[in-house]
Amino acid sequence: STTSAFAVTINAYPTASAGNNGPACVGGTVNLTGTTDIGTTYGWTGPNGFTASTQNATVNPVVAGSAGNYVFTATSNGCSTASAPTTVVVNPT
Repeated sequence: STTSAFAVTINAYPTASAGNNGPACVGGTVNLTGTTDIGTTYGWTGPNGFTASTQNATVNPVVAGSAGNYVFTATSNGCSTASAPTTVVVNPT
């Protein structure tokens, strides 16, 4: 009988949270903040076709259509993902 040994790596799933510095005014700036315990790539999606591929992102300039839900996604090792939403409020001018 032959016995073989090999190493197995099990990658943990990341956790994610998201926030912003709103409410914002039209013409202003909103900073989106993504937090994760592990992650190798990041992404944001939001209203008006907003996308970003960084852990933290900026919406500038803010327009009325910038209001709504933004989703932060952290991906670890190309296969495990976690997402978290944050809602941006835009005050009328």
